[in-house]
Amino acid sequence: MVYLNGTVTDDGLPLSPGYFTNGWSKVSGPGAVTFAAATSRATQAAFSTTGTYVLRLTAGDGALTATRDVTITVTSGIATWKAGYFSPTELLNSAISGDNADPDGDTHTNYQEYITGTHPRDGQSYLKVSPIDHATGSVTLGFNAVAGRAYSILWRDFVESGAWIKLTDVPSAGTAQPVQLVDDTLGSRTQRYYRIVTPPMP
Repeated sequence: MVYLNGTVTDDGLPLSPGYFTNGWSKVSGPGAVTFAAATSRATQAAFSTTGTYVLRLTAGDGALTATRDVTITVTSGIATWKAGYFSPTELLNSAISGDNADPDGDTHTNYQEYITGTHPRDGQSYLKVSPIDHATGSVTLGFNAVAGRAYSILWRDFVESGAWIKLTDVPSAGTAQPVQLVDDTLGSRTQRYYRIVTPPMP
């Protein structure tokens, strides 16, 4: 995932203060590119495979159109990560080291453990948020934060329906550490469901 933040200015013509149309597109590259919001100058791009890509931001104001290109090289960070946990023989066995494999049986795939920074060979090492204490109108939550990872804590009142609402963000830290936080917005609710995500939601 790459964060893109283009800059666009307007000369005030033909309309003042100006009306922009923006758009990101792939000019070249070995795989597919998915933009979180292709018509926004600030967005995120995901790449289906490694390689060198050229992306283009096009902006127009109804009279003039301008473009700028950016070159991005995508490397396979997960390959280096896997080499730190699996032997050369295991790296050839997709049932053990494949992106969708779960060698420690904790229901989190190798790819998920790579994203969250947890240990793929330790069944107790995975991203989870748990209630620690409960009082009237509030609950204390806890999780183990990994060094260099930032998080968002989300909640909703029903397990299978309703939008997830952000409770708070937890910034990244230089060292792994336990985190505790309090949700004091329960009011008279008797239940609430929580989710932890990384990287944090915008």
